Amino acid sequence: MDPGLIGLLSLRHSNGILDGCHSPCSDLPMSVNRTISKDSTISISPDSLPPKQGGVNGARRLIAWAAFVAIFPLLVVVGIIVYILIRYHVPRKADAEPALQLPSDRDDSSVFLVDIDSARFVTISSVASTVVALLPGFIMILCSFRLAKMLSDTMQEDRIGHLPTPYQFGLLIEVMNAQLVSLWDLICYSRWKKIALSPVLRMAVGSLVVSLFLSYAIWVADTWLHIVTEATVISQVTPIDAPNHSLGFDFFSECAGVHDDTKHLPDICVRLIYAVVDRSAQPYLVVNNLSDTYQVRQEALNDEIFSYLAPASSPANIDYQAHTLAASSHCEPFTQQCNVRTLNETTSIFNCSDNFHGTMTEGDALKGTACSSEGCVKLFTDASLNHTANMNTATPFYVGVIGNFHPTQVTLDSTLTNDSQVIVNKQQWVFMLRCAVRVQDLTYSFVNGSMTAAELSPTNDDVRAMSSRFPRLDTVLIELGNMLQVATAVSNTSQEIADYYSTSLQALTLASTANFFKPSRCLKEQIRETVLVTQVPKVPLFLLGSLCLLFVALSMVLTGTVIFEHPTRYRDIQARLSVFGLAASRFEAGAGRRVSDMEDLFGEKRVGSSRIGITMTPNGGWDYFSEV
Repeated sequence: MDPGLIGLLSLRHSNGILDGCHSPCSDLPMSVNRTISKDSTISISPDSLPPKQGGVNGARRLIAWAAFVAIFPLLVVVGIIVYILIRYHVPRKADAEPALQLPSDRDDSSVFLVDIDSARFVTISSVASTVVALLPGFIMILCSFRLAKMLSDTMQEDRIGHLPTPYQFGLLIEVMNAQLVSLWDLICYSRWKKIALSPVLRMAVGSLVVSLFLSYAIWVADTWLHIVTEATVISQVTPIDAPNHSLGFDFFSECAGVHDDTKHLPDICVRLIYAVVDRSAQPYLVVNNLSDTYQVRQEALNDEIFSYLAPASSPANIDYQAHTLAASSHCEPFTQQCNVRTLNETTSIFNCSDNFHGTMTEGDALKGTACSSEGCVKLFTDASLNHTANMNTATPFYVGVIGNFHPTQVTLDSTLTNDSQVIVNKQQWVFMLRCAVRVQDLTYSFVNGSMTAAELSPTNDDVRAMSSRFPRLDTVLIELGNMLQVATAVSNTSQEIADYYSTSLQALTLASTANFFKPSRCLKEQIRETVLVTQVPKVPLFLLGSLCLLFVALSMVLTGTVIFEHPTRYRDIQARLSVFGLAASRFEAGAGRRVSDMEDLFGEKRVGSSRIGITMTPNGGWDYFSEV
């Protein structure tokens, strides 16, 4: 506790220290002498004291002001926050189509979404913690009237033992100032006190503890709200009842039955088989994503890796579900299984099956094989690479691959030259692959720029027949050669060659089949717009609002209680529950008079004033002195 306050409370009415009249009715017809020392005496005439009048006024005004400050600011902050939540609330425009729904499209019941800058929102909410730090003092002003009533009742009932001791009175005044340090002083006092705390002090401490607890709780809740409130991007969805975009692909209906060699086909289908009618469907354009209509995308979804025929471009704000063609493949090194061996420095021989064997030279009597300088491919209906068909409708169909490179064409990594699946001689390197290609129908959902769902199903014989005819297309041979050359250049093992070639093969299968597919309407569509909003978690927000309203409610209850108890009756006692009241009672002769303002207790308001100091007493101690 403040040492000066302790000194004031410990002043003794004795010779050579301080004498004076402290009776409530000190209107005596004589001079009042306060002797400081033998040589210093202050004489104050009763004529210089203020006239007898009513008690200290302003009780209701003080209560109204304290209640206003304790109640109104927090109500305003809570009201503004509620207004923001209502006025700037961001509702979902509509529920997303189940097939086109993202996890983020579901409303999160634990947050509010508001269309206001997050920094502005937390600034507004922080006013609560800023203001509430000042409010315990005003709560103690309201509480002081109840304390004054308790003191008055205790004295009227002559319960002297329930009055505070001088030290407790000092703690009471310190608590009335709403200082947190007063609680520490109280803890220290509890270690050595000999007398129980008076009811008045207990009530004051309880009021301060409650107000400080709520004040710091509001600060904690506001800090929590600051940390978890953030700006986020959400999607607003608008359904489209009738899709109007053609982002899928369907097989030409005119070519139905094309797998049947005996069936007469329309001219349009015949032209599609023997030539690329639409230039944008040229395989080299499609496989390199240079087409105006098609592109090939690779996707990994649900543990499946596949490529699919996609539109060259799609609106950025459209989610859709569409039907198209997909292909997947798997390749493996097959050199050892085909018994490849060197015939001479320029060629090798192989024997994979009765229908796939011979000498590895360009165009070397491999019936049904498409060859280029980099190698050859041949399609089969079985995994043993033995059976072929004019219209291959097998699922999957199989591809035998011969890779044939000269040393000057590509520089092989040393690990590749030592691979058992690569035959290396002076003039050429040879490897063989076996690939399985599966062509399927794909129904997929494309949401917010990426595929979110895919359903693969077997396609019909017509599609399988057309997708397995790519070796017959002269325009594809160049791509086949490029695939072999690049696969060898970027790989360090035969398995890496197989993996790269597998990815390229499924893309080329789709690119060479795109000519038979035309754009089709989406199955489902919706418009998706992104909006930047502030995400406000409900728990810290409700906690902050509840604590603010609890503080307001307690302030209202305390205000109502004080007003009901006729506070004007206890204004004189309440006004003297302060350091100023205590100082006046010790150093001013008229401290016991009735005054309308506490300032009237001090002589400096009228005729000048004495000066206060601390001096050594004759016995070597220290005490206050007053001198004009």
